[in-house]
This record gives sequence, structure tokens and C-alpha cells, in this order.
Amino acid sequence: MSPLFSSRQRRSHLKDWIKASGPTHAITLNPNEHDLSINVLRSRFGLFCREVDRLKFGRKRIDNIPSDFRFQAFGLPEHLASNAHVHIAADLSLRWMGCRLEDTFFAKLSEKWNSLSRGRGQIHVKPIAEATVWIDYITKEVPRADADPLRTGVDFFWSVDFHPEKMVLESGRLNDTLDPLNPKQRLNTLR
Repeated sequence: MSPLFSSRQRRSHLKDWIKASGPTHAITLNPNEHDLSINVLRSRFGLFCREVDRLKFGRKRIDNIPSDFRFQAFGLPEHLASNAHVHIAADLSLRWMGCRLEDTFFAKLSEKWNSLSRGRGQIHVKPIAEATVWIDYITKEVPRADADPLRTGVDFFWSVDFHPEKMVLESGRLNDTLDPLNPKQRLNTLR
């Protein structure tokens, strides 16, 4: 059976989807470990997303927070056979972060990634100057994904895939309810 979309079409649609999500920061997670499978890299990405949410909300249990309020990011794995790492387009805007101080937040992100990668990993976080350029860069291997046996059909990771399904569904209903409210009331409703 032939694929529904060509790899070029998949890349084009993925680029549009990432751009529409409004990424504000470029993140690269490098575990600095050899022989990492796509599943291990995916798991580490999911754990990283969980830690970002925990930092933002200041609590350990974050599974009951609707997806619309949680960390939104697309991660694209790269160089799986040699130096496996993940390039990420993420929303770390002041609107999402609230009143968190960026430098402090980013320092804590670095600590969390260091812990998740057993002290060997590196993380690079910087604001995205031009979204199209970063998205072109991080999606460059999507056309080759079909030819890479290590990928097992995986083009990208999406942070929402790690949220409980109930909270993903709840997000749509919550937005319908909160839409007429002003932003201050939204924040009070979530506490």
C-alpha cells in the first residue's frame, strides 16, 4: 500500500502545523548518549515536557490541567544512528509563562534536562527570530524518515501526545466555557 502523502507533502503540512502553533523558542535537547532508540528519545521528550509543565505550574501533579494550558511543543528527532537529539519548536511566550522570570525558568529547564539525561545531556534554548527558518531547519530530515529504519515511521513528537486523553478532550469544552470570561477570571478558574 502506498503512503497517503508523499514525504514532501508530509513535510509541508507539518511545517504549516508547527508555524500555526506560534512557536516562540527554539530548543535542542541532546542526551549525549549513543545507541538511543526512537522510543527512548520519544520518552525523554515526554518527560521533558512534563517537567516544563511542573516548573510552570509549580506543582508535581499536572495531569488534571487541560491541554490548552500546558506546554505546547513539536520535537523532531535527528541523527538517530550517531548523535541522537531533538530539535523543538515551543511556545515559551510570556503569555504562556505568565510572570515567570525567563532566566530563572531556563536555568531550571537546564537542571531538569541534565537530570533526565543522567548528567550527560545538553540543552540549548533561544528565542526564535524567524519561525520559518527554524521550522525549515528542524523538518529537514522528514523527507528521509521513510528511508531510515531507526525511525519506525516517526516524523515528529508532539507534547500533547503525552497529556491524558481526558484533558485533551476537556480543553475544547473548557475553552467554550471560558471564552466569554476575561483573562484574569480564566487564571482564577484554573487555580
